[in-house]
Amino acid sequence: MASVTDTSVALSFTEVTDGTGQPASYDIRWAVGAISWSSATDVTRGSCTVPVAGSAIGAKRSCTVLGLASVTGYQFQLIAFRGTLNVNAVFGALSNVASGTTTGTAVPVASVTVTPATVSIPVGQTVQLAAMPKDANNNPLGGRVVTWATSNAAVATVSTGGLVSGVAVGSATLTATSEGQSGTAAVTVTVPPPPPPGGVIFQSDWTSGTGNTSQVVTDGNRWTHWFEFNSGGLLSVVAGGPSGYANALRVQQRGPAYSAVVTKETFVPQSTDFYLRYYMRNDDTSPVGDHIVTADIYNYSWLTYMRKSGGSSGWTFVMLLPGGGYPLLDWGPTVTLARGAWYRFEYFVHFTDATHMQVHPRVYDAAGTLLASDADFQQQDYGSAVWNGRSNWTLASYYAAGFSLDVSGGLANLTTLGFGNNGQALALDTGLYWYFAGVQVRTDTWSGP
Repeated sequence: MASVTDTSVALSFTEVTDGTGQPASYDIRWAVGAISWSSATDVTRGSCTVPVAGSAIGAKRSCTVLGLASVTGYQFQLIAFRGTLNVNAVFGALSNVASGTTTGTAVPVASVTVTPATVSIPVGQTVQLAAMPKDANNNPLGGRVVTWATSNAAVATVSTGGLVSGVAVGSATLTATSEGQSGTAAVTVTVPPPPPPGGVIFQSDWTSGTGNTSQVVTDGNRWTHWFEFNSGGLLSVVAGGPSGYANALRVQQRGPAYSAVVTKETFVPQSTDFYLRYYMRNDDTSPVGDHIVTADIYNYSWLTYMRKSGGSSGWTFVMLLPGGGYPLLDWGPTVTLARGAWYRFEYFVHFTDATHMQVHPRVYDAAGTLLASDADFQQQDYGSAVWNGRSNWTLASYYAAGFSLDVSGGLANLTTLGFGNNGQALALDTGLYWYFAGVQVRTDTWSGP
């Protein structure tokens, strides 16, 4: 942060590439107090107004945010992208957080609100609380010192930043105090769930409850991040998963202006073979390309990027795989899937060396019948385009011919797993849903090739 006044803040940053050798554009957001990107506000006044066009890669850039309240603590964050926001934007990583307090005469704290007000965590797990001091008119006051305390450190402890750790089964009250005013949250610490089967390195069954709170959507913080662009409320956890699973992550189709994703960072070491399994049910009727991201990193160098579409007889999907080349970028099975039915999706990711991999997908119905595997995933989107003497490649024939996907140049760092909706320009705002359940990643089991 370069400077502040009573109503403005000057930000500075270094411009980066958009991934194609051109200067990136920027989405800059702000929040009073601690910033959460998915709920933060786009800058709409001053030279930082979104979108901010890039000028030159590596250039030192400054811009100003206007219209801020005086004596208020703010946090700011930006993300680089190419394309058009809410249409076809491809995003880079989130920046660091810049913090600052506008000048002026201080308004006294009249109350403190702690969110969430009620939480439940297993022993050994953590949950992040947030405290917001407010004035007598219930307006948020940023930049104020907040201290935390626990009523029972034998049950739950709390850090200076509000991070609560479950120590033993029981209940405790966490108190946040600022300028003599306090707010509280009730914490219940529960028996931890049994460990997953051997070989499992990540698992989420969304057993932390139902609803759309951060604690629930991230399954008790098993997922590292949860982003909602345009605050669309797309993600929630509902009762009713496939057989053997009580709950599911529900994703709403709101059209191209909204997107959301829940992610797990560093779920597997880079260039490591792994097996991913999840269940999916699609009730949405939008005919064009809602996006579901699996195993994705921030700059959208994807492991598999699943794009579903609908028709009168059901729904289909294609996968975009990295490391190939035109016309062998997109692969899709020959089967049409039924709406309202659960399917099991499996991927075996095998690295032939540190920078080359093969992805083996499988799709099963609810009864466990195999519907599609390597031989059923055909080249898609470019029709009968010929490559290496053929226009009818399948993943099976591609791998049998000795080919693999070249993921050198950073693509081998595919270590973030994500599920959600990335929107698309022609997708309809149906308000309907699709669902995920039973996500598991392991490194020791695969009954495939």
